[in-house]
Amino acid sequence: MLALCYPEKHFYLLEPKAKKVAFLESVRLALRMDNIEIIKGFSYNICNIKADLITSRAVCESLVLIQGSKHLLLNGGYYLFFKGANTYTESTLLKNFQCQTFSFPQRTFIYARDKS
Repeated sequence: MLALCYPEKHFYLLEPKAKKVAFLESVRLALRMDNIEIIKGFSYNICNIKADLITSRAVCESLVLIQGSKHLLLNGGYYLFFKGANTYTESTLLKNFQCQTFSFPQRTFIYARDKS
């Protein structure tokens, strides 16, 4: 969705499962979205990209995701986590981050930036 709204920006989609990579690639091609690059792998195994925003759906705890992806985040960058019911608990564990939470009926989001 972000890639559709910001065609001038470049997006990396990281996905470890080959079947999902194939699906994402077919959608990218069908929509002619040249601003998306799909990479098969986990964030902690990727080292040749940098981003100013890292987003994630509720795949793991926020601290685990940060530990596995902080090497990909540019200085001054942000995280946007799509979370579920335990979001408040997770946001209080992110002591080294400035966090804002946004709640909607089906989903809560954490927007976080490293304090350093």
